Amino acid sequence: MTQRSPFIYINIDWRDNDVREQQFFEDVYASCQANPSEIVLPESHDDRVVDAANTVASRGITTPRLIVEDSAPENVHDDVVVDQASPDDALIDLLQSRRDLSRDEARERLYDPVTYAMGLVADNRVDGCVCGANHPTKETYSTALSIVGSRDDVDLVSTTFLMFWHDTLLFFADCALNIDPSAADLARIAEETVRTAHNHDVSPRVAMLSYSTRRSGGGASPHKVRKATKTVEAETNCNVLGEVQFDTAFAPSVREQKIGETGRRANIYVFPSLDAGNIGYKIAQQLGGASAIGPITQGLRRPVNDLSRGCTTQEIIETIGLTAYGS
Repeated sequence: MTQRSPFIYINIDWRDNDVREQQFFEDVYASCQANPSEIVLPESHDDRVVDAANTVASRGITTPRLIVEDSAPENVHDDVVVDQASPDDALIDLLQSRRDLSRDEARERLYDPVTYAMGLVADNRVDGCVCGANHPTKETYSTALSIVGSRDDVDLVSTTFLMFWHDTLLFFADCALNIDPSAADLARIAEETVRTAHNHDVSPRVAMLSYSTRRSGGGASPHKVRKATKTVEAETNCNVLGEVQFDTAFAPSVREQKIGETGRRANIYVFPSLDAGNIGYKIAQQLGGASAIGPITQGLRRPVNDLSRGCTTQEIIETIGLTAYGS
């Protein structure tokens, strides 16, 4: 290990018009400071990750654990834990129990920082993991699913994006993981996103999205959404709109014109496919000016959250905060 140099961390820089986002994250960070946790970061070779680790450590948001392969990066804050992948018997046993591997194969896999980090999460040695600044989403999730696994009451792991648009917080699901969810899958995605909203003290109003509003269009997809809507209505105690187009769910005036109903706009938007969800959140982000935070994973035994490879240090800080909050 190289000797640590004086650390560098960034100031948290809020966007001018995102007052709601600023207050939301300040509340998240305050909760994290009151409930100490440790979050593992397996991409210590990335300066953005190191800067984010320094910032959350300096603010007492969480204790970050950087996994290094050779030597520690320079400029690391004293409260950042620096760890080198070192598989022990307990981790080897755990990996063997989750994957069909020999003991030697399990030991060798655990020298990979991402696999080692997921092992630490699964063995309850840390409270969560943030990964993806240098790894594809598929690798982060496949490793998390096979090692950490889902909660006992969950039959589908999904994701949601927190979308901050001016003073409004919206949840978009699933925009990162499930390619072509069935009606039962859509219902599970909606129910987990309702759970996420409740965890952030948001009263959920769900929209099950389609290219059709209340049978205005035919096809298999609207039928799937209608079926999912019935399940969500039966299994959750919240307001559910479905099957509806986005404008019907978002604009009360359009809803009244189209289906004769009034009320506040939905704040949870469940998309019928990964195509629709991924395209939709990026349009909202790029054309609508929304701030997209996530994807936040729903349904794992312990929190593991993915990053975009184009993420900023600020986005890593926010994801670490949400991961610590969710632990």
